[in-house]
Amino acid sequence: MVLLLSKRLKLDPDVCYFLALFEYSYSKTIREPIIGIESNNATTIENFIAFAVSKFKIEPNKIIIEGNENKNDGKSKERVFFYNSKLKKLMLKELERKEKIFKYKNDYSSNYLKGIYDSCGAQNKKGMFINGLKADDAAIMERLGFHTNDIADKSYIINKNEFLKFIKYKNMQK
Repeated sequence: MVLLLSKRLKLDPDVCYFLALFEYSYSKTIREPIIGIESNNATTIENFIAFAVSKFKIEPNKIIIEGNENKNDGKSKERVFFYNSKLKKLMLKELERKEKIFKYKNDYSSNYLKGIYDSCGAQNKKGMFINGLKADDAAIMERLGFHTNDIADKSYIINKNEFLKFIKYKNMQK
């Protein structure tokens, strides 16, 4: 269990993955004490719920799941969230330190980047990319040796095989 009574989160690789999901979710910008994600990827949703229950001891009946359909492409996305003001403050505090936390190639950085990719990553004819990669996270990736090429709002990962190996993605096409 992650200690919520302290002034800091007790970080481990799973919490770093969760931090990335939070960083790239809609809930970070909402003023309410919401922690949640919006995704059409069932695995990402399952991971979010599993981490919320196991790491943060959120009761399953407190997790809210809403479905909505994207008007642009007709695909449905699920919004999964829960309310916890203390945890949200702790997560925001840790994200302020992310350049210090994720400066080495280790499981913490690996899971953080995997969470970013699970939140906003995809592939197309041009290659593998992260949609809407934030400048500070692009700098973290550069320092870790993963270079990107920005085209519009997509950051294409130049050395994708090394990136996939680092984030331990086993079921991706190369």
